[in-house]
Amino acid sequence: MNKNNHSYKVFGLNVLSRNLELPELLPYQRKVYDVEIIKCSHNLIQNRSNYEKKYNNLLINKNELLLSISNIAEFKVKNGNKIFWKNIQSSFSEDAIRAYLLGSAMGAILIQRGNIVIHANALTKNSKTIICAGNGGDGKSTLAYSLMRQGWKLLSDDLVALSDKFSVLPGIPRIKLWEDAISYYGIERKNLNRVRKDMDKYQLTGNHISSAYSQSKIKAIYVLEKESNKKVKYEILSQKDKFLKVYKHIYRPLYVNGFKKEK
Repeated sequence: MNKNNHSYKVFGLNVLSRNLELPELLPYQRKVYDVEIIKCSHNLIQNRSNYEKKYNNLLINKNELLLSISNIAEFKVKNGNKIFWKNIQSSFSEDAIRAYLLGSAMGAILIQRGNIVIHANALTKNSKTIICAGNGGDGKSTLAYSLMRQGWKLLSDDLVALSDKFSVLPGIPRIKLWEDAISYYGIERKNLNRVRKDMDKYQLTGNHISSAYSQSKIKAIYVLEKESNKKVKYEILSQKDKFLKVYKHIYRPLYVNGFKKEK
């Protein structure tokens, strides 16, 4: 293999990244790949009229998405098997590029391929697998790290992709914690990478976390919600409310709608 090509396994997919290492992912050599990540030098927007839905930084049609991140990069996700990216400035942060590749772009790939993707994390222990969903800042990652300290293994963080049999596909083996959580748990910060240089959020990988790498059937889904009082409540929902709560936390509804994957 070309030394500039890097091969990985994530979400059950064999991924080939050209000219960019993805140290967050599990190395995995294959001759055939499900997804290619390709750095481009040309403009990724060829014709805006090809896209049915247009937003400030997002163009989308049934088979393709183009995402522009100001002063960082453009990303094109196509047919569930290609991610193209182009840095906007000559000097750029690979950390920022990877953050969007492994978040928005990989989420788009999974949705294009027909997976249900939830904005959540998933953990497993003693053959029991749970999903913890919630909005940004609701404490999903902090809770996941606390559970790992109690023997749970991380299956996926931020993006949870389900197979057609409702098993969790093993995702990115990392957890992202804000600075206050890092300090609370007494984690040494000097060897941690920030998610982005402009954020007080750090990425924990390797020996900092305990991960699982096999598909696992869901036992339960928990939805975290903030309340103004500090009393913790636990509520079992009706069938209708269960559906609505999970639907609310589907990853990137604009993608689902634009790719016509609502069904």
